[in-house]
Amino acid sequence: MKATRKAPGQTVASLSPNDGAASDAPLRVLVLGGGILPPDATAPSGQMIEGFHFAAIGDLGPALLYAINPDLILSPLMAGHHDVVDIARRLAELGFQGLYRALAVAVPRPEIILAEVRSVAPSLDFDLFIVGPGPNESTN
Repeated sequence: MKATRKAPGQTVASLSPNDGAASDAPLRVLVLGGGILPPDATAPSGQMIEGFHFAAIGDLGPALLYAINPDLILSPLMAGHHDVVDIARRLAELGFQGLYRALAVAVPRPEIILAEVRSVAPSLDFDLFIVGPGPNESTN
């Protein structure tokens, strides 16, 4: 596991749907946490973009995973009282087999976060997506 830094405008091209899904099927993405919900969301959960489902972290459970069968779960690094370790632990308990990625602005030591997640959920495919510059980095 290593943190993945994406340049502005760069897309993730190496993600693929769960085994058994049609190759032309859209990636099923579950976005957890209020920090990355679309601003026009009228309910705590719902589908706004094809293949994307938005839900509160508190809704994460077997019924939600069964209903969506996500290939990828995204969350902010921290959301309210929850952080990536809480979510990773829950996903491991639920037997989630897809990808889990946390979105974060630059963090000084991402390897600490990666190691902590690995310690609570060693079988989980987890990584950080660094989506913005750190406080000492230029945006140019």
